[in-house]
Amino acid sequence: MGRLCWCFGSRSSDEPGQQLPLANQDLLPSTTLASTPSSTLPEGVDVVTDEKIFRDMLRGKRVLHVKGFGSGFKNQQETEKKTEAEQGKEALDALEAFSPDFMVVDGDPWGSGTGFQRHIQAYAEHQRQQQKKAPSLIWAKNVQMPSSDPEQEQKRLKKEEELLGKAQEWARQCQIRVYVYWIDAKKLIAKIEYVYGADAWTALTNTASKSVTGDRGLIKVHKSNRSWMEGLAGSYAGEQLKQSIETCEKQTDKNGKQGLEGFSFENSAKGNLIFELLTTSGGLHGVVALGGGESVLLEFASKYLNSKSGFVWDNAALFPHSRGNSNDPSFPRHIGKHFAAQRD
Repeated sequence: MGRLCWCFGSRSSDEPGQQLPLANQDLLPSTTLASTPSSTLPEGVDVVTDEKIFRDMLRGKRVLHVKGFGSGFKNQQETEKKTEAEQGKEALDALEAFSPDFMVVDGDPWGSGTGFQRHIQAYAEHQRQQQKKAPSLIWAKNVQMPSSDPEQEQKRLKKEEELLGKAQEWARQCQIRVYVYWIDAKKLIAKIEYVYGADAWTALTNTASKSVTGDRGLIKVHKSNRSWMEGLAGSYAGEQLKQSIETCEKQTDKNGKQGLEGFSFENSAKGNLIFELLTTSGGLHGVVALGGGESVLLEFASKYLNSKSGFVWDNAALFPHSRGNSNDPSFPRHIGKHFAAQRD
């Protein structure tokens, strides 16, 4: 029997004592999910190339998906600074209570680092200050799988290299190890159609580019017959999410367009898909949103705070944090028991 290979790339510097096998093309299984040679990986970034072995590594661990605003307050006056500090403290308490071994983000860029990114950074730094192990980060992103067409493959590899650079920024800013987890784009399309209807992908995509458009109102949720909408009835959180969806669909943006943005449907379905792909037995698997936009609203409504999804509500936390934008969705406050800070 051949030896097993974790099939990851370079080591990051926060675990100098751990021996991590490097990617070896001779040992890659036929189900490899990535083709980037380890020699070209950015510092601090590892690429998952064997999904089964990776999932086995997560078994029995505490895995937490973190979501929220991509950016923070635009105007940093005293009131905003106070609110931001209070929200930061609340976020740190929740993360510390859950105590994740792995934190997961859905291919989000680091950007300005002023949104939910700062909470991950703060928690990692807090763990180091307390002389505790900082969590690793799983950076999950949907990509096209290898193509037999040389031209298409060259484009795919170029895009993959660009994405690895974005993942590396997380490693650099948070000083934690980052695992890049590629997701087959076809699985995402199937998930979008499962959650939002068989015609959803066609409705959301631009015919020429074959990619999701940011146009609004392409899919109506509130008045639809989506089966998961029934799971919002009967609970305070569910009813509030349902009302927030209705409010967002009635809003008109600066261009006069009404309804939810196309990207919101894609990103919410992607979040649900990533959660399901990383679900293993044992351990603890949860999700926390520290504020957020339409995609967070749809994601929690369709799964995490939906009575028909089978999701355990104790494993979810939804904080109605603000960034001072009146057009952001409103959220009910829900804190599952695994996020409740322990008090002496």
